[in-house]
Amino acid sequence: PSNGSWFVETNWTPNGIPDDGLDHVFLNSGTILLTNATPPVASFTQSGGSLVFSNWFACLIASNVMITGGVVTLPPAYTNNSMSNRVWFICDTFTLESPGQINVNARGYCGGINTGPAAGQGPGGGSSGANAGAGGGHGGLGGAGYNGGSGAVNGTLTDPNPGSGGGCSTSYSSQGGNGGWAVFLAVNGLATINGIITANGE
Repeated sequence: PSNGSWFVETNWTPNGIPDDGLDHVFLNSGTILLTNATPPVASFTQSGGSLVFSNWFACLIASNVMITGGVVTLPPAYTNNSMSNRVWFICDTFTLESPGQINVNARGYCGGINTGPAAGQGPGGGSSGANAGAGGGHGGLGGAGYNGGSGAVNGTLTDPNPGSGGGCSTSYSSQGGNGGWAVFLAVNGLATINGIITANGE
């Protein structure tokens, strides 16, 4: 495909959205935006460019997925508490080879805005007030704020929530760090990971 939405027929060569389960899709350059679930395809191969998932329900469905270059990512961090984006593949086999990567660093909930003290967005987001500056808590307490207060506990180690943003205190003019986000790989068969999957908060 060329730059633009997966769901626009003229972005494809030949014209037409792959939709019969037999098509083989190649992304070599440019940026492709996913806003919904794709029809099943036989294979998806990415050797360059960017694949951007922009909706919580957007997913790429293929028998075989191979990423050997480029980046799979999300739009910038969200500034409200609506869970919205994730990388989501549904496939039979999945292969990620270097230098290909899935990178959702700081693509989660937005950190507290520098009007401080301000809480970060998302469940467990860094608190305002007494705990201003604290990090988001996931399966445990978040990082301590300037006075030792921590972000609220939410989620568990086995069922974590996507990354909340850190808070911001009155002592600093900068914004709290944005949280990392979610990568879901639903693989029925073999998954081979020799590239980087990273979902760090700021």
